[in-house]
Amino acid sequence: MKATKMPQNPDQLQHIEPSLRSLAIPIEQIHTDAQNVRRHPDENLDAITKSLEAFGQQKPIVVDKHQTCLAGNGTLTAARALGWTHLAAVQTGLSGSSARAYAIADNRTTDTSEWDFDKLAKQLASLQNEMDFDHLTTGFDDQQIEDAINTALHIESPNLRDIEIPDTYQLLVACKNEDQQQQLFEQLDQEGYACRVLTL
Repeated sequence: MKATKMPQNPDQLQHIEPSLRSLAIPIEQIHTDAQNVRRHPDENLDAITKSLEAFGQQKPIVVDKHQTCLAGNGTLTAARALGWTHLAAVQTGLSGSSARAYAIADNRTTDTSEWDFDKLAKQLASLQNEMDFDHLTTGFDDQQIEDAINTALHIESPNLRDIEIPDTYQLLVACKNEDQQQQLFEQLDQEGYACRVLTL
């Protein structure tokens, strides 16, 4: 990969983990893999986007010598939607059939892993109880968190006896328009309430 000049505006790299910023290249130079075997439906891209917004880029994508993305196409698509100008990327020396096999393996190996529902339920329940943390950034919505906890309870794990599933009390307010929504959000935020803006 050719050396890329760092952007003059450092704010363009604020979303990238500092230790990865030396790997940053302009997104406009990166090509989406037209042969990508993995589809990214809206729900998946929304989860990736939320993760990038909350945590920034914590791992590099992988590109070939032509700067076609072999691993991280979902991240690339979400980053473009967020208006990011740069992503950290590493260039692999693989090419041809080896590069194609790697791209498939990168997607497939995730499928063959399994959840440890005991640990997952504990951690999701703990995050759900932290009012200053948006647990939806984990990629699990409230129903999925409840399902994960119920699955763990169904397998009768003795380690779940000390889990406290917190009661949550929420208020859904329908606003007339975006301005009213923003005004109410700022008011409640200043009063110390944990809020997030939703558009349904």
